[in-house]
Amino acid sequence: MMFKSSLILGALTALLSTVNAAAAVGKPEGFGSKATGGGSGATVTPNTNTELTNYLRQSGPLNILITKTFDFRNTEGTATETGCAPYGTGAACQLAINANNWCNNYQKSAPKASVTYDKAATNPLMVSSDKTVKGVGRSGVIRGKGFRIAGGTNNVILQNLEIRDLNAQYVWGGDAVTLDGSSNIWVDHIKVR
Repeated sequence: MMFKSSLILGALTALLSTVNAAAAVGKPEGFGSKATGGGSGATVTPNTNTELTNYLRQSGPLNILITKTFDFRNTEGTATETGCAPYGTGAACQLAINANNWCNNYQKSAPKASVTYDKAATNPLMVSSDKTVKGVGRSGVIRGKGFRIAGGTNNVILQNLEIRDLNAQYVWGGDAVTLDGSSNIWVDHIKVR
C-alpha cells in the first residue's frame, strides 16, 4: 500500500509541476492586459519542428512548453535575388531583400544589390488564438523563424523565449514577432539575437 501511495503522490507532483511550468508568470498590462493564453487548456511539449508548428496552428486553448532549441535554419532553402542598398553601399550599410517589391516601389533610387538569405526566416510560425508559448528556463530557443500573430488572432502569450538567426544582415530578413490585426497579445521576456 505504501508503494501505491508513493506512486500516486509522485504522479500528482509531476502533473502539478507541469501545470505550474505552463502558467505565464506575472501580470500583463496594456495591449495584453486581458490575455490568458492557453489558460486551462492542455499542456504539450513539442519535440520536433513539425510538432511545434502544428501545436501553434491548432485550434482551441493550448499551453506549449519550449524545453529545447528548435532550429528552422536551412529547412526551406536559400534564395539569391536582386535586392537593394537603401542606406548606401559602404561596408557597414545594411542591404535589403526586395520583400513585397519594397526596393522597386519605395527605394527606386537605391542601388541594386545581390542578396542571399535563408528563406525560413521570411516565413514565420503562425500562431492561432488561445495559446501560451513559454520557454522553460533558458531552454526555449527558436532559431531561424519568428512568430506571426495575425488575421483576428486573439489571446496569445509569448514568454521567456529567445528568437535568433533571422537574416539580421538584411532589411526584411525576418521578424521575431509580428502582430497584425490581433488583440490581447502579451509578449514578455523575449530575447532577440
